[in-house]
Amino acid sequence: MTITNSKAEAWELIGNQFWTIGRVAARPSDRENDIFLENIVPGSTVAVIGASTRFLIEKALERGASVTVFDFSQRMCDDLAEALADRCVTIDLLDITAEIPKELAGHFDFVLNDRLINRFTTEEARRACLGMLSLVGSGTVRASVKLGFYDIDLKLIEYGEQSGTLAKFFDPSDKTFHFREAGDVLDRALVPHGLIDKPTLLEWYRRRGKETRFDDEDVRALLSHDVVNARGYVTLEKAVELPDAPNTMLYQFSRRAG
Repeated sequence: MTITNSKAEAWELIGNQFWTIGRVAARPSDRENDIFLENIVPGSTVAVIGASTRFLIEKALERGASVTVFDFSQRMCDDLAEALADRCVTIDLLDITAEIPKELAGHFDFVLNDRLINRFTTEEARRACLGMLSLVGSGTVRASVKLGFYDIDLKLIEYGEQSGTLAKFFDPSDKTFHFREAGDVLDRALVPHGLIDKPTLLEWYRRRGKETRFDDEDVRALLSHDVVNARGYVTLEKAVELPDAPNTMLYQFSRRAG
């Protein structure tokens, strides 16, 4: 599969550093994993979008689920395959923002992803939600979203205002940052991510390009958008606040029957 989403370059750079030396708070806690995995039983078919979510993947495997992991970075796929070499798991290259191959449509009971939507612009997030729903058919999608700004975002805004460069890399109308355009402000605003070295971290952010920040009303608008509902109306079944991740909600949604 040819991956055209340029954001994959960021994850080609970071690879398994994300889960080996990255910030612990960037992954779900045990309590949060239990929320993600509610009603998942032996034999459930589960797709996890994002190879960085290694520990959620392992918990799903412990429940006896049949797990497939999709990521748009070949390095992330390869590093996860090495980490889980002794586990029965399928790991494949897939861009969730692109058209889903017909052979995968409706193949899974559950599709899970942790704060994946935060890595996208609004347009990309719409396509990603459509892709998730395509994979799950009549099943269930569970996607967590960090609401509001990250600490680095607030620093970017502060330093961007001070330097008079904020308009170059932040659009307040839709809360979208363009990290590649932030220049020296990104260097000043950078916050540690575990033990990942600063040069790698800076380049990781730059390669991530544009990202939109979402509030609860933005996520709900996302799920009601025509793009997401193009192949059947979507219902938001519940939104649950995650207990250990500040300002982070898990949204459970599916296509309505009929």
